[in-house]
Amino acid sequence: MAEDYQESTLDQNAKRQVGAIGVMQRMPTTGEQMKVGEIHDEEANIHAGVKYIRFMVDKFFANEPMDDTNKMLFAFAAYNAGPGRIHELREEVAKKGLNPNVWIDNVESVAAARMGMETATYVANICKYYRAYKLIAERGERNKPKDAVENGP
Repeated sequence: MAEDYQESTLDQNAKRQVGAIGVMQRMPTTGEQMKVGEIHDEEANIHAGVKYIRFMVDKFFANEPMDDTNKMLFAFAAYNAGPGRIHELREEVAKKGLNPNVWIDNVESVAAARMGMETATYVANICKYYRAYKLIAERGERNKPKDAVENGP
């Protein structure tokens, strides 16, 4: 949901000049590649985006010596800037003596210096939105009447 908000403010009608559409701002070819159906449909669009993030983790970061949080942060960065560019940045970070398996304050810093703030801000915003949504969900659970929590909705 946090990435969806970053991509489109949760608007399935969002369109970019390059052709990306929908909540997850996917290209029609991605929908075909991910075999999720017509990405003009909101559910298929979200499904394509989620499958693509999973693909990024599995193809480019699954075997890297990094924790699950960093795998997701790198997948989001690759979703935004492309996996090849993120790979190049990780190599550069390693040459500088920083940790190429940590996004925050490592690859993030070099990405900002080399490419501008777009990708660093993109990933930071997703983290911020995720924390906000998580807090809202936790508050919602705490504010439910006791019998609703014990007996279900």
